[in-house]
Amino acid sequence: MSLNLMAQLEVKDGSFKEVPGFVNINPDENYQKDDNDLPFAIIKVRTENINDKQRRELKFSGNAGTFVMLEYKDGEVWVYITAKHTDYLKISHPDFSSIEFALPYDLQPKKGYELTIVNKQSVDEDVMKRLERLEDVVITNQTSVKVENESGKNKNSNKEVPVNNSTINISSTETQHLTFKGVPIDGTLKEYIEAMKKAGFIYKEKTSDGGAILTGDFAGYKNCRIKVSTLNNCDVVNRIFVQFLDNDTWSSLIIDYENLKNMLIKKYGKPKNSSEKFTSYVSGSNDSKMIAIHNGEHEWYTLFSTDLGNIVLSITEGVKSYTGAVSLTYYDKINSDKVQNAAIDDL
Repeated sequence: MSLNLMAQLEVKDGSFKEVPGFVNINPDENYQKDDNDLPFAIIKVRTENINDKQRRELKFSGNAGTFVMLEYKDGEVWVYITAKHTDYLKISHPDFSSIEFALPYDLQPKKGYELTIVNKQSVDEDVMKRLERLEDVVITNQTSVKVENESGKNKNSNKEVPVNNSTINISSTETQHLTFKGVPIDGTLKEYIEAMKKAGFIYKEKTSDGGAILTGDFAGYKNCRIKVSTLNNCDVVNRIFVQFLDNDTWSSLIIDYENLKNMLIKKYGKPKNSSEKFTSYVSGSNDSKMIAIHNGEHEWYTLFSTDLGNIVLSITEGVKSYTGAVSLTYYDKINSDKVQNAAIDDL
């Protein structure tokens, strides 16, 4: 597993085009012009395999000097953007990696365009049914599992799982899961929520994409927001997203980031990968840096890799506008690989 797990967005081939007759129709005159008093162009962004909540969390920006305003509508996002001298459209989301779409030609003021964004990690129903059948076979044969321990020198056990008249040997490390707050990242959403309650977290609500939100104290920080995610179309927990409290100053934000980074290094060792930079020009001022975070013009993360899964520390946009927040994402290897392995079997 790598950061490619997060790279879930792509622009659908051939979807970008001009839409004749589609012009700025918002009656608010100020909403039709950028800060240079020039009329916007509009890109009507349609989405596939992205739910309404995720759609409203999408962020858009362009190159330096580009002004962007957003209007979220049912099934699409209208991106009001500086028409001239805009070379690309950057699209980002807190749960996905950002992508940059190079505009094939110059946009024109008061002209309308459209494109389609696809969540390419979505798994079709046929793949999920194959995965479910595979899991059913393993569960059915659990009574045939034999555990052999080498006494005195090797405490790791092996499992022999009969599947279709053949035997698959699985070492004990392959059946262990990454833990969060001592709770293995596994099981149904209901089971995991109950375990998290016992660990001191407070359940808040279910999400529209089949996950859940909890709050609680974590790693010495108060009132953290925890999002529990499950596999697509499958009630198995595979990812935990932790967002710490918002900060409106870059200095406070980077202190939290570095503090958590040092603690993670002590626990997991040297990071596997990291990138800590702004992707557009920013001055040394706090406002400039917070605006860059708001526009998604930063790449600030550290990846830790373990045998049981990956942990990604990052800086994301906060809940409130023009704030930032440090976040941690825990990916359980076994459950995150299930869908990918099922898809590979189809090839």
